[in-house]
Amino acid sequence: MGETGGARIGVGPVSIPDYLERSQIVTGVGTDRVEFLMLHRWAEPLENAITRILAEEIGARVPIERIVTYPWRDMVARAMRCQVVVAVVRFDGHPGGDVTLGTRWQILGRDGDELALERSTVIQAAMGPSVEDLVAGMGRALATLGREIAVEVRHGCMAERATSGGEPLTRPRVWSEFREPFVTDPFRDCHVSVSRRE
Repeated sequence: MGETGGARIGVGPVSIPDYLERSQIVTGVGTDRVEFLMLHRWAEPLENAITRILAEEIGARVPIERIVTYPWRDMVARAMRCQVVVAVVRFDGHPGGDVTLGTRWQILGRDGDELALERSTVIQAAMGPSVEDLVAGMGRALATLGREIAVEVRHGCMAERATSGGEPLTRPRVWSEFREPFVTDPFRDCHVSVSRRE
């Protein structure tokens, strides 16, 4: 997903709460407490992983020439047809428990006009008792959000393309057609690293 000509949809920036801006994996404890797994760390900044997974999901479902991820150059911004901006308000879970992903997101048109403004909460059921299972559940929650955003991109951004002289589009697929995630293991490049300190 480069930054060359033909770009049509930009994904980002993605913002995350302060408590997630760290290398340690965060788990939820009750409704208002979190814990940091000091021995389990992300292999890349979490906001980068979120941006990448959302871009992959959107790109798999929207018939456009190219998807680019934030940050991008000015010349790329001028070529974009629309932009997806995401604010993560909650993203946690615990091994053996559900993952909760809460976000606010919007789709902006070429001139900065708001095409969609949504609030989403995704609950991903527990996948197993380990930290690796927790990470896999977080990836699946992100994949679900990406599919939801892709539907709105087709309704808003791509519909705008059709009315502004682009080729007409077929009606977006209904949610029931999105049974399988595009990425089997969305966090496949975000391996958990384990560090042990004396």
